[in-house]
Amino acid sequence: MIAIAIDPLYLKAEQRGLGERIAHQAVLSVRGTIDGLVLVGIGQGAVMTGVYLALGVPHPLLLGVITAVAAMIPFGAALMFAIAAILLLAQRARRWRRSP
Repeated sequence: MIAIAIDPLYLKAEQRGLGERIAHQAVLSVRGTIDGLVLVGIGQGAVMTGVYLALGVPHPLLLGVITAVAAMIPFGAALMFAIAAILLLAQRARRWRRSP
């Protein structure tokens, strides 16, 4: 009984068309989500590279690229911001120790 209810050949022709439309829409939704994540990640990495440069964070281009990749992962960009802040604080601490 369950196999008959799931079998696509058992469905009427108009029901099969509905299933194909839903599957097509699901594929488009997944593609749109992935494209959006990638584009937002690249944009966020580019903006943060400029911010890292302006603040004087060491290795700003490398951190910008890593931020772009991390922005595609939930809370990944926030982790990169924290790492950049720690690097900046460490860099400032070294400068303070050297100053007479």
